[in-house]
Amino acid sequence: ALQAAVSFRVSDQSSNYAFEQYGRSIFASMRNGSIVLSKGDNVVNSMRYLQLCEGERPDLQLVDQSMMSYPWFKVTHGPHLSGVELPGAFCSSRQSGKAGGFSMGDFLDVNLRA
Repeated sequence: ALQAAVSFRVSDQSSNYAFEQYGRSIFASMRNGSIVLSKGDNVVNSMRYLQLCEGERPDLQLVDQSMMSYPWFKVTHGPHLSGVELPGAFCSSRQSGKAGGFSMGDFLDVNLRA
């Protein structure tokens, strides 16, 4: 408790809105109804927080490229990605067309709209 009291003033981030502003700037550049492919915790989680906790940009489908490489992603996230087609069980450049895998090219082929 003493450490927290001594360090609080230096460690207090309650007025730091950089993460929120970062997510908002990404959202501002997206067209309505876009599929947003992203990678990295700061990018993914800034947008996910704003969408799920603040209710912003529910029209966007957020797809984490890193998580898409796991077989559980399609089962756990697929049903929540309205209008997004996952053409196999998981994304892997080495597994396209084999053992249920698909490449990023496969993903783009089935999801690109003019």
